[in-house]
Amino acid sequence: MLTGADAIEHAERFGGQLHKHADPTEGARENISVDEARDVVRGDPSLIYTDSPAPVIYYTDGDAYVGADALDALWWDLAQGDLVAAISPALRQQALDYLQQCKTDEAPMGVTPQSAIAMVEDTPTGEQEDHDA
Repeated sequence: MLTGADAIEHAERFGGQLHKHADPTEGARENISVDEARDVVRGDPSLIYTDSPAPVIYYTDGDAYVGADALDALWWDLAQGDLVAAISPALRQQALDYLQQCKTDEAPMGVTPQSAIAMVEDTPTGEQEDHDA
């Protein structure tokens, strides 16, 4: 769960909903606007949160892929043996979970699960500053 300014940034970039915990002056509120959240954060950042899942993002060659497109683009680059620039922690986990359950004949685009797991584990995580997701 993201809180404070991180939650607001996440909602702006990926469309997550913002919520406010109860405080001594009012009860909890759901689905508040970004502007309302900013006002609350000025007083107490811990009151604002989002429970939206971490985005699944894959960065390669200056492009950013989000959601299902991220997994498809990652498989394509792995199958081609291309250098993978960076993946989000959520995509890394999703890819590893899938590959660990994969049988050799079900591997994406002919890449064996073992080799794909090694490539995913060797891929750096994080975000690049020069992208628009």
